[in-house]
Amino acid sequence: MESVSCVISGAQGWLGKEAAKILFGLGVKLHDLQLITSKPDEMKLGDKIIKTSSFSTMHKKLSPELYFDFAFIGKSKIGFLGKSEYIKKNHEIIKNSANLISELRPKSVILTSSGAVYHADQVDNMGNEIVYSRLKIEQEKIITDACHNSGSNLTIVRVFNLSGSGIYGRREYALSEFIECALSNKTIIIASDFRVYRRYCDIEQLIKLLIKLGLNKSNKIFDSGGVKIELRELAERIKLITDSKSEILSKEIDINKLDDLYFSNSTEYESLVFHNLNETPNNLGRQLSKTINEIHLDQLKF
Repeated sequence: MESVSCVISGAQGWLGKEAAKILFGLGVKLHDLQLITSKPDEMKLGDKIIKTSSFSTMHKKLSPELYFDFAFIGKSKIGFLGKSEYIKKNHEIIKNSANLISELRPKSVILTSSGAVYHADQVDNMGNEIVYSRLKIEQEKIITDACHNSGSNLTIVRVFNLSGSGIYGRREYALSEFIECALSNKTIIIASDFRVYRRYCDIEQLIKLLIKLGLNKSNKIFDSGGVKIELRELAERIKLITDSKSEILSKEIDINKLDDLYFSNSTEYESLVFHNLNETPNNLGRQLSKTINEIHLDQLKF
């Protein structure tokens, strides 16, 4: 891949870090890579150090080839920030990103949204409205309008569940928690008394697809796909692959409770991977082996 000018907002987040690493590995030069974080900082890419900027301090180069809009505060921070402050901060982020698109006029914008947009009318089990879901819908509309006004192409991926590099320490994800427990021979606890189904796709494969769609000047909205599995089976497979001595504790299923089905039924992701990357999506065995290896390597670093 030839070096092209790229901007990544949310560069300290999981997707942002992985996108920067992948772009650098594909041949994007450091001088073509602008990373936006909440405040100016430094990030390591391979054996190189790159300085990051905030929305307000970045040096604005007109018409970058790709703008990856990954900046957003996740739902897990609502309790810490409080609902009002959480909404306010995300509104600021969305506004900054829309303004950046208007100023830079990137050729292609890649926005990561969430599968939560399909559940905006529901409430979570703490009685709070799912402000995250509604903010994501709002973000999609504002960024779509900004791209329309600037003449930028726009690809939106609604992400459900990911596996792979960079997940270590993100204990809000069952996959990471199960693997970390298994590698330490600690008890794997499944607290739900109902079935929980997820579909996982590999983060590296997803980002490479997004890069390809951006370079092809795609205009598309699609859901992340992957392999469907229930969390109890997921825990058993992780225990088997890691040869762990962990005990798996799970509640008895209450047949009167509905299954938790946080995944998309769409198969468009699989088709896009095949037609754009000329490969098949990673199967679950490969995803789990790769994620386990990545987490093990990260544990050794710490």
